Amino acid sequence: EGVRKQLAELICSYSLNANSMVSCVASECLQAYLKVHYGAKKVLMRDCFQPLQDKTIQGVGLLNAEKVHIAEAALQGFARTSARLFVAGIWRRGVAHALGFATMVVRTIHAFTEEGKKAVDVPPTAISLQFELLVKWSNAQAACCPGDPGEACELARTLLAMMKQLAVHWRTKVC
Repeated sequence: EGVRKQLAELICSYSLNANSMVSCVASECLQAYLKVHYGAKKVLMRDCFQPLQDKTIQGVGLLNAEKVHIAEAALQGFARTSARLFVAGIWRRGVAHALGFATMVVRTIHAFTEEGKKAVDVPPTAISLQFELLVKWSNAQAACCPGDPGEACELARTLLAMMKQLAVHWRTKVC
């Protein structure tokens, strides 16, 4: 079990941060892995996918114009892997889980589009993939079990507070 988990985490890291060709193949491999090990999806999301995306969000300010391809690959990999593996069933684990995912997407958009902050200038298509991801998230199946209402309310407050900030991209608010 430990070796398979390590392999899945490695493939997940390639799907998020590699160039587009490698990322596509890694996403396909990860999808095949999750078909066989369906219970690993939640653990992979919590222990690998979210921490890797948090590192991407925190590292935005460290990138310069020469490394724009790294940021673009990270945005494309995140959107591609999320849409393919996680968005369709995101509401099944409860409202809090779905809102947590939406918060991660909004934080990603905000990190790359916040006005007044130095950020690498990524191509607009990479940002628009994040907006498409939000649309897919909102159109995904509704929760069969709503989960803990207190946790869901707290995450909803966090998400709404992010939307009220002046520096949030207008398209994020529309999506």
